Amino acid sequence: MGNLRQLLSRRLFDRADISSLVAFRVCFGAIMIWEVARYFTLGFIDNQLIRPENLLPFSGFGWLSPWPGDGMYYHFGVLGVFALCVMLGFFYRIAK
Repeated sequence: MGNLRQLLSRRLFDRADISSLVAFRVCFGAIMIWEVARYFTLGFIDNQLIRPENLLPFSGFGWLSPWPGDGMYYHFGVLGVFALCVMLGFFYRIAK
């Protein structure tokens, strides 16, 4: 049992290459920016989140509703800024 614990401890704290994590972060941020831009340009925010009278919420989430007024546009704008921060690694801990 002691040998297994030492092996596990050594494997958990070995140095590892983070290039795959960086590549994932950049790709994820780029995809998020793409989607936010797509929602703005195709009018999905208004058509799918603001105007529908019946949003069919998930069970237990009937109390949740879209932001009033232009709030959903601001929400997606902030989402786009955070996605850019994730992609660039700028204030990553705050943006994720």
